[in-house]
Amino acid sequence: MSLLNSLKSTAHPVKSPPLSLEKLRTRIQERAAGNKLRLQSLFSDQSVNQMARDLGYDYRERVFDPATTLGLFITQVLNRDEPCSTVVSRLNKERKDQGLPSVSANPSAYCYARNRIPLDLIETLIKKTVAVANVRVDKRWRWCDKDVLMVDGFTVRAPDTQANQSEFPQPTSQEIGLGYPTLRVITLTSLATKVITGFQYGPMDGKGNGELSLFRKNFDSLRKNQVVVGDSIFDSYYEMAALLKRKVDGVFGIHATRDNPFIGQNLSRIQQTTRVLSRPKFDHNRISRENWEKLPPTITIRIIGYRTHGRSDQKVVVTTLLDRKKYPARAIADLYGLRWEAELDIRCLKSVMDLAELRCQSPRGLKCELAVNVLAYNLVALLMCDTAEVSDKHPRQFSFSHARDTFVRFGAERKTINDLEWLITQTNQFKIKNRPRRDEPRKIKKRNGKYARLSEPRPSRKSRRSHEKVAQAP
Repeated sequence: MSLLNSLKSTAHPVKSPPLSLEKLRTRIQERAAGNKLRLQSLFSDQSVNQMARDLGYDYRERVFDPATTLGLFITQVLNRDEPCSTVVSRLNKERKDQGLPSVSANPSAYCYARNRIPLDLIETLIKKTVAVANVRVDKRWRWCDKDVLMVDGFTVRAPDTQANQSEFPQPTSQEIGLGYPTLRVITLTSLATKVITGFQYGPMDGKGNGELSLFRKNFDSLRKNQVVVGDSIFDSYYEMAALLKRKVDGVFGIHATRDNPFIGQNLSRIQQTTRVLSRPKFDHNRISRENWEKLPPTITIRIIGYRTHGRSDQKVVVTTLLDRKKYPARAIADLYGLRWEAELDIRCLKSVMDLAELRCQSPRGLKCELAVNVLAYNLVALLMCDTAEVSDKHPRQFSFSHARDTFVRFGAERKTINDLEWLITQTNQFKIKNRPRRDEPRKIKKRNGKYARLSEPRPSRKSRRSHEKVAQAP
């Protein structure tokens, strides 16, 4: 049974009766005994250190080896970016319990080791989590026997240093000394497993740094028989042609500049039509002549117009899924409604994991910090997948915040079946209620403090800018 056919207009499969605790534990023990849990396929300290050596990273046999440093870094971002001194204190507590001598409470050694972690190592581990998540995906988690990826973008701020400003400059609308370096990030998230399968980042302003440009950099990670769901900015001839070339379909909101066949109509019932789009005229500002000539002369799209249940607003989506029997219009409309899950995943990153503001003072540190946040997010998603599999639920039916807390408290202990049982049973206790068509405006009730905003840079900022050294690219 597919995702939307099982529970309409939500991301959750069939409502099944809750399992008893004894039956849940029995299922966990059976899967753990057969090494069928995703948590059992994660990387060990030895494998992480070996990966670092294979990537040409030389390190000395010290306390802060790549595996230890990366493990502390992951726990640090899951704990909402706690200070580095707190990380070292927690490490000393663990060493005390193990009967080992303590390390210096000064966090400089940890910070230095963290800055030396190769970015390629983190990206390799992210790909490993994606591969583990895609093993034995429940058919009920998929949509019409297809893997659905949701694409969306967001921005994060970084500390105001000259090095960060040089690579990720602040928006041009802000005066110098009053803004922050800003990164634009785009993610591809699996609707079935909640795992981030791909991400790209770049400066917020400038040519080649928009959401479409970053999305194109993720094309190589797409696979046959997948569906990409996005908002109207991704409704582009170039993008849809590139997806079809890779045998990937798309479902996007209709762009404001595209001819809308349902404009002015009362969509009391769902309607659909088919259009043939011609290749746009050559524009050297958007595409090279060589790539433009490789585009197909025409592509056929399907346009669906409908009205959201209980609301007066009308929506129009375009898709390359042309088979009306295999992919009914209502199923596609419901699938586009699930695009809001991408916004909730971004909220998990920016609010629950506190990714809205990065901490590192250098561009390389920002890249590693962002990648580690994605890696930590995927590890929590794997825990939710295992919990959903043994309890006949969907990963998106569980609280990410509680799963994160459980992973922080129990995640370091995964050696025995009893440890895995504790992890999964604790995660299974907090489920999200089914709230279809809920209205969640991007507004806050809490008032900010009474401090006025800066109208000119601080005196210390003026004197500091001329003395900072800009890090040279390797």
